[in-house]
Amino acid sequence: KSIPASCTGRNGDDKKAGTRKGGKGRGGGGEAFVLKRSVAAKAAAMACGWDFCYEDSSGNNDNDNAGRGGVDAHDRVIRRADAFEDARREKLKALRGQAAYDAQVCKRQCPECRSVQSYDEVVEKRMRCPMCGVAYTKSMGNKTLAHRQQEVRHQAAARVRRWISLVVLGSRVAQLGKSLRSHRTVRRSSVRNIREERDHGISLADARRRRQMVESQRAIQRDALAWKVRMAEQPPSTKSSKAKHAIMSASDVGAMIQ
Repeated sequence: KSIPASCTGRNGDDKKAGTRKGGKGRGGGGEAFVLKRSVAAKAAAMACGWDFCYEDSSGNNDNDNAGRGGVDAHDRVIRRADAFEDARREKLKALRGQAAYDAQVCKRQCPECRSVQSYDEVVEKRMRCPMCGVAYTKSMGNKTLAHRQQEVRHQAAARVRRWISLVVLGSRVAQLGKSLRSHRTVRRSSVRNIREERDHGISLADARRRRQMVESQRAIQRDALAWKVRMAEQPPSTKSSKAKHAIMSASDVGAMIQ
């Protein structure tokens, strides 16, 4: 592949003239002409991936100083070409990894917002969702789901076998003969249960009876209050007869309650 001239720093169109002391040249005062890389050439080199090598104005990169430990132009070009090739391989490697990750079916997801973990997060080992802050979890695959269903079936079958064994054991114990002491214990427990149920029933009946008496008393009080209000609103001629009738009705209700 041919190397762009703007990246090598040898194109006359992209250069800016400068001076350096120590020789004869076009400039006055014994200054020699020096070529420098322009801003456009540096930007082009960074855009194509050749930003690993640079040139300075100290004269170490000139051909005259190559034999004294300097670097000549040919070596600079080779280094930049190697750097460009490394960058290209890294880019291809990232593209292959992205394609392989996109081809995966089961990827880690956020349990809250259900967003899928991106390839950059996988490379940088970021295991939490940036929006929710919850750790990514991998969705259940078909094999895992089948395995869990099989485990549930085995547990259900074991539970049924255990209950069957308990029922069989209970039936066998019931068929065996009981001693006199066990019969006495069973009889006492049954008598105790009967007494507790009877006492509970009696207490419930008493509570019901007391509740009925309280409700009847409240009803009598409400009727008496309503009768007083009616008597206060009616004329005096009709108060005596209605008062006698009301007194008789209240006495009859009290006798019925007692």
